[in-house]
Amino acid sequence: MIACFPVPYPDELWYSLCARFSDRMRFPTETGVMLALHRWRTAVSTVDLPHRLDSVVSQLPAGHPCTVDALIDHHTALPYYSPFLPAPRHADVRRVMADGSEPSVRVRCGVCTNRVRPPKFFRSCPACDRANRRQYGETYWRRLFQLPGVEVCPVHEVFLAPSSVRLDPLEIRHQYISAESQRLATVTHGIDQHDPAHQILLGLAKDVDWLLRQERLNPGLDFLYRRYRDVLASKGLVTRAGSVRVGDLRRQVVAKCGPRLLEFLQSGLRADTKDDWLVCLLRNSSSAMAPLRHLLLLRTLDVNLERFFHPEWSYRAVLCARPPAGPWPCLNPVCGHSNKLSIGQVQTQPSDANAAGHIIVRCHQCGYTYQVRDAEEKPRRVMRVIDRGPIWTEVLRKQWADPSLTLRQMAITLGVDAMTVKNQAAKLNLPFPREGKRRIAMGGVYVHKQRDPERVKRNHRQAWVGLRRPNPNAGIKKIRSMAPALYAWLYRNDRAWLAQNQPPRLRPAVTLSYIDWAKRDLELAPQIATAVLHLKNLAGKPRQVTVTAIGRVLGKQALFEASLAKLPLTRSVIKGTIESAEDFAARRVYAAAARLRKADGEFPRWKLIRAAGLYRQIEGLPKVQAALDCETRPFVNVTIISDGDSASRGPVTPSTPAPFQLRPSAIVRSAP
Repeated sequence: MIACFPVPYPDELWYSLCARFSDRMRFPTETGVMLALHRWRTAVSTVDLPHRLDSVVSQLPAGHPCTVDALIDHHTALPYYSPFLPAPRHADVRRVMADGSEPSVRVRCGVCTNRVRPPKFFRSCPACDRANRRQYGETYWRRLFQLPGVEVCPVHEVFLAPSSVRLDPLEIRHQYISAESQRLATVTHGIDQHDPAHQILLGLAKDVDWLLRQERLNPGLDFLYRRYRDVLASKGLVTRAGSVRVGDLRRQVVAKCGPRLLEFLQSGLRADTKDDWLVCLLRNSSSAMAPLRHLLLLRTLDVNLERFFHPEWSYRAVLCARPPAGPWPCLNPVCGHSNKLSIGQVQTQPSDANAAGHIIVRCHQCGYTYQVRDAEEKPRRVMRVIDRGPIWTEVLRKQWADPSLTLRQMAITLGVDAMTVKNQAAKLNLPFPREGKRRIAMGGVYVHKQRDPERVKRNHRQAWVGLRRPNPNAGIKKIRSMAPALYAWLYRNDRAWLAQNQPPRLRPAVTLSYIDWAKRDLELAPQIATAVLHLKNLAGKPRQVTVTAIGRVLGKQALFEASLAKLPLTRSVIKGTIESAEDFAARRVYAAAARLRKADGEFPRWKLIRAAGLYRQIEGLPKVQAALDCETRPFVNVTIISDGDSASRGPVTPSTPAPFQLRPSAIVRSAP
């Protein structure tokens, strides 16, 4: 028996209650409290949704205020999740939390799959801690402050302060850490009353606090689905067909909360995503969604939780009490008042699950009765036919007895589908099979005719022979293009006969043309030099002189690729002008050096290599190395002096004759 188990404080977390018991008993080991409470040394501490509560309560003395139901309702997070769980699952969760038969409470409540994680650290309100110490002599972990979405204390309207105790996940799973044993924050930070985001956080905290104070509030997911439909219909966010205007609702949520606050609350909404948490929330399914997202939606729609879960008046009563507009048309196609506004009185029905009202319209002339959903606009088509009336039935009887009418013609006259005509005839016990152009049986729309395969084959053969007779000189391609379906049928079903009766293959008409290759060779050879000069002087990135490049410039690429062997002179000229990879790389070096010298002046060797686009293998070729050495040689100052002029070291005389009868001498001085 546990004789010193503490009495819980208001809204105290079960984890905090066990932590205060551990501090009171001063167990020598961390697992001592687990053995005392759960009779199992390797038991794991749980913060929000504990289990095996029955094993702890059974060890308490008689008269202790802690019972299983009291602990679940007032000291665990189940009241936070229960309004948004299916009713059978809620009862199953309470059973598992009591007897601890299966450690899957968090999974059943959707905590592990809803992508809304709890806070990483235990949190507290400094103002509440001071009040608790004045009243109880110590402080404790409140369950309200450890739930996702609660960032503000609803009583003191200050932001919560995180502690150093890890919550998600627990740092030590076999230990309970009390709030009094930690150094908690003492400075409060109030909210901004004029900040809309702070007001939303305050409203969420008050909504969560209201949920925690409810006992066994579990209306079921069907109730939530209907109430959401009612609220959205009252806000004009439901179409006449009963569909939710999700795009408008998404924009309203983003405008109300803001993208940054939604991301902070782990509930971001993106415009390019169609299947987000908002769509899943409004879907009538058995999956549990995060309570925070329910509260966000209700806060956006300005819905009071008490009125939402305990409605004092029904939106359905308002929708049903709305007087329907009129008059209404008769939609019976065989009635004399068809599509005329001749019906003034209609019968209203309760709205469906989509919060859409129904009305029943009955024509007093023909008895045609139909149901429509929208009571504001004049319907043009029937949503559901309740009774077709005696006039429609009599027309069906007369047309059924007329063998000259087909089923499709009757369907057009009666304004229904062909299968509907047959089904209505069966309900009226009209004779089957119906004789006419095509027999109508009960099993299908028509009785399929038994076809003679030989007769079908004979007809196709005759059609093919008749097609060839007026075109004796036409080939198979022309005959086939005249009747492609006939040819396809014979090819698939009578290929041997088709092979024997198709026209003979026509020899292709060959057009002989003589080309004077020698003349063309003499015309193209002088153009090669012009094309090469054009390629080398192109602006921008250098282009290699190749046979293909020359052909593109002259517009003779196909000719060079196919018939260059027939142009010996042109081929020899091209062979002497095309560039190898080494020559092209050297030309790129010279062009890159000119660009760099114009832009930067001096430049290092590596910069020239990169500007020329050289890779390691091509960089080591002799011509490329010579070009690199030439362009990266040091600058020199050159002074040209005439013969006999004086210099700094005396007159200079030429040592070798200069060309063109000029005899200059030079002093070459390296640049400093």
